[in-house]
Amino acid sequence: MTEHSNPSKVVVLGGGYAGTLAANRLRTRADVDITLVNPRPEFVERIRLHQFVARTGTATLDYGTLLGKGVHLVVDTATRIDTAGRTVRLASGRTLDYDYLVYAVGSTSATPAAVPGAAELALSVAEFESARRLRARLEEVPRDAPVTVVGGGLTGIETAAELAERGRRVTLVCGRTLAPSLGAPVRGQVADPARCHRARGRRGDRGPAGCRRPCRRFRRRCDASERADRLGGGVRRAGAGGGERAAHRRPRPAAHRRDADQPR
Repeated sequence: MTEHSNPSKVVVLGGGYAGTLAANRLRTRADVDITLVNPRPEFVERIRLHQFVARTGTATLDYGTLLGKGVHLVVDTATRIDTAGRTVRLASGRTLDYDYLVYAVGSTSATPAAVPGAAELALSVAEFESARRLRARLEEVPRDAPVTVVGGGLTGIETAAELAERGRRVTLVCGRTLAPSLGAPVRGQVADPARCHRARGRRGDRGPAGCRRPCRRFRRRCDASERADRLGGGVRRAGAGGGERAAHRRPRPAAHRRDADQPR
């Protein structure tokens, strides 16, 4: 297409993986004006929050390094979408007009009300704000204070492993199956830290699951009833999330970093 005197207005709600990619992809068109709305001034890599909590890595990136030229960032929260009037009302009182709206607000975690004590005592790593509170709380307790991670999915495993590598005494509480999304051979390696430790002694620095340091501080307990009991005693909870890699395997996501000027 050639130049357009009246480009279409596109508003993207949500600056996560999907929203950032959508905004950058749309930049390849010459007939659109793009506004990205996000409540935070920085991009949050949710699959890195377990590293942020353990202070082994960061989980935020400057939008200036991610968004292509021409994408306008508005740090605000959408409070109302008027589809008839094609407007978005923001918490600040500002109103954005749009011709096309991309809804990419993502998901949020919820503390299970059915688990006694969870709402009062548990802290999640599923979102940046709760992960920041958990990180601060860990700094307040002694290094040898016991930490219990509830949830045997990839987020729980990664969180437990990162904290154990930092010298924390960690117990991982899960249901009947540890890492149910993984294949049986990989689950066996993840579920048996002792075997991983023995294999590392034979093979050198890395064990069969990619572990880099001794796993002796990392215990697991797969008992659903015990999960509720321990929550009542002050457990810090590791929330469930999607898109994570297996424990200790940390390929940095690159898709959202690619500039829209580069041909696909």
